[in-house]
Amino acid sequence: MNREEKVKVLIVDDHQMSALGTKAMLMPDDTIEVVATAKDGYEAIDMLGNFKVDVVLLDILMPKIDGFETLTLMKEKFPEVKVIMLTISEEKETIAKVINLKADGFVFKDVMQDELIKAVHKVFDGDYHYNVRVFDIILHDIINNTGVSKSSKKEPDLPKDINFNPDEIKEKLTSREFEILTMIGKGMSTKEISETLDISKFTVSTYRKNLYTKLKIDSLGKLIDIARSLINN
Repeated sequence: MNREEKVKVLIVDDHQMSALGTKAMLMPDDTIEVVATAKDGYEAIDMLGNFKVDVVLLDILMPKIDGFETLTLMKEKFPEVKVIMLTISEEKETIAKVINLKADGFVFKDVMQDELIKAVHKVFDGDYHYNVRVFDIILHDIINNTGVSKSSKKEPDLPKDINFNPDEIKEKLTSREFEILTMIGKGMSTKEISETLDISKFTVSTYRKNLYTKLKIDSLGKLIDIARSLINN
């Protein structure tokens, strides 16, 4: 992408290693320049008054004032600046709050380098960028709170190349992947699965990505349909 001027980025994160890691991910793109890093929201607000900044990468969990309050202040004082929220949280309450506060983007801290760079360019160009897992989490919440009875639900439209015999599915998956698949079918959230299996939410998300690949699907909704079909067989 050719630009006359670089996209100027401010990284706001109270963990230095995390901030440096984010900066390193952006460095290969010579159209992006990280002009500064801040360790809290107050410092970031001050920097916006002293630096030319186009895009802010803003951590949510920070001391003094959190990312939500910082986002609100930035939108009030510097409405022209685009803000992408960074977090490890997959809680639907966090996502809902970010959307309500009209953040320009939302990415998880395990984001791949190419997506982070893409997100910076998209919001700079006036678009929005929310990681696809955001929509998966929202869909999961909608599906599990619809109150629709099983008798009235339409049979799911499932991939035709998937056989829903549990034994055959097990051949495609590792034992842990199959275990997580059945837990998803029971309506358990990423947090509940991580707590039950005593693994991190990031690890659960990684297993879910593997399930997408092995079962040749592209959304949590299809994954839930497959998991429920297995349980009901």
